[in-house]
Amino acid sequence: MIKKLTINIVAGLLLLVPSLLFSQTGFTEYGLKGIPQSSNLNPAFKPNASLVFGLPVISSVNAGIYNTAFSFNDIFVQHPGDDSLYFNLTRPINSKSSSNYLSESFSVDLLSVGFRAGNGFMTVGIRNRVNARFYYTPDLLRFLWNGNGGYIGEQLFLSGTALYEEHFNDYYAGISFPVGYNVDVGIRAHFLQGLSNISTGRSNLTLLTEPDNVTGYRLTAQTDFSVETSGINDLLSDSTDFSPVDYFMNFGNIGYSFDVGIDARMGEQFVLQASVTDFGQLFWYGNPKNYSSSEAEVTFNGIDYDFSAENESNAFETYMDSLGNLLEVKEDARVYQSFLRTSMFLNGQYITLDEKHVFNLLFAGRFLEQSFEFALSAGYTFMPSDKFAFKLSYNYLKYAPLNLGLGFYFNFKPFQLYFTTDNVAGLFYIYGQHYADFHFGLNILIPYQYKNDIPWEHAP
Repeated sequence: MIKKLTINIVAGLLLLVPSLLFSQTGFTEYGLKGIPQSSNLNPAFKPNASLVFGLPVISSVNAGIYNTAFSFNDIFVQHPGDDSLYFNLTRPINSKSSSNYLSESFSVDLLSVGFRAGNGFMTVGIRNRVNARFYYTPDLLRFLWNGNGGYIGEQLFLSGTALYEEHFNDYYAGISFPVGYNVDVGIRAHFLQGLSNISTGRSNLTLLTEPDNVTGYRLTAQTDFSVETSGINDLLSDSTDFSPVDYFMNFGNIGYSFDVGIDARMGEQFVLQASVTDFGQLFWYGNPKNYSSSEAEVTFNGIDYDFSAENESNAFETYMDSLGNLLEVKEDARVYQSFLRTSMFLNGQYITLDEKHVFNLLFAGRFLEQSFEFALSAGYTFMPSDKFAFKLSYNYLKYAPLNLGLGFYFNFKPFQLYFTTDNVAGLFYIYGQHYADFHFGLNILIPYQYKNDIPWEHAP
């Protein structure tokens, strides 16, 4: 029934949108090799330590959010003369973009270990990851905010409205090794354990409201859509069968991905670094549920309803049942696959002769479902000693062009504390930002033998 599907989709949005966090994080962290977790962005990076042990959960917590159309302050506006807020979608409705999106993610390390193997460095670990992307059109916001009464005779285009979510455990093993004088190459392979997924296949939706001499108005909707899900049906339904243990121990959905990278010293003062991450896919075999429209076009003329006191039925429920009977949704259980959002990085560094200052310029990009999202970053790193490094960066995204980033690590035997963010303002004033992120953790490094955060000659 359409009513149950609608409730499930709304519940999914309420669960996913407030609680998950991402966009293109890692601009400030890229190239800051004193932080072992920077190898997540380039598997060629290796720290100056024989053994790195990440403490479960607290060794790496990474989160961020990017909304292209509006910030919290754009939709919650202060009443004149007092401190109260009211909800207003006027600003995002006037967005010039035909489609906007909210991109989020969250990841945490459950286990991470790195160790030297000859001239190379190996890493193994388990990471829990969640990514979510919600695409929406200005017409969707107009419909939600104004209803359809103000658009008589005007067709609202909702096509492109889509939701994607993937939650999975990432089991990985990688190695960085020299291939020449001051050139390191890295590769990392991932086995993916899929936990839950929502993938929108087709989303061709329009809504037209026209006058009708009998019922007043009639709605004509184009409803060509398909949605695929796995692992979330018990969670979003009224069923009491959901078990957290079964959810996290489910190996019915599997996948793979690869990361590759290079870290090359070009002469005395220049470094070139490049990488591609998350090239792979997931196969959703475990209890998949697929929903699709059975009609390309439907017309709804309203309902007959008795509002007398004797009628105890609910008007809204009757309305939704009538609409559900008209708009039939086909359900099946086909196995399907989803692709990770592949990212790419290209970074250049200039190192001063005293080896205390590093300047870098980074280009980053990510392949989304409907576009290629790119970003630019320029950074400066100051390393006054082998125990401490501090970095400032400027990070440009298309819909959030002004972001000041900050990063540091501090080594105190045998621990390391680190923190990075691509937008400092997002930490203190998140309600006014389109983009916010952070990454922090606590590592154990053995032995404690650091020089600086630059690629030195390889030991024999």
